Amino acid sequence: MPRYWVSVSASPPCKRRDDVRAIVELYGAKLSEDQLYFPLAEGGACALIEGPDDPVDAKAMLDHLEARAVVTLLSVDEAEQAFRRGPGAGTTG
Repeated sequence: MPRYWVSVSASPPCKRRDDVRAIVELYGAKLSEDQLYFPLAEGGACALIEGPDDPVDAKAMLDHLEARAVVTLLSVDEAEQAFRRGPGAGTTG
């Protein structure tokens, strides 16, 4: 399942968390740990979102959230699969 670290506007914090949760659920995704996270030195908030699986839904969700920045994350297992499929896969040294 894709995971996204998304920067969004933050004000007011509790209402924004509720709004983000409602938006991600519209697209079959989940707000991880039902939380937003607030950087100490910057404005805004960050959300860790699990899903959606469909990239079209993901794009629509990120647009709906008015995402400021997005980092697509891989688990260790997913990163290992990518490593094995990438250039030089199966070669040594």
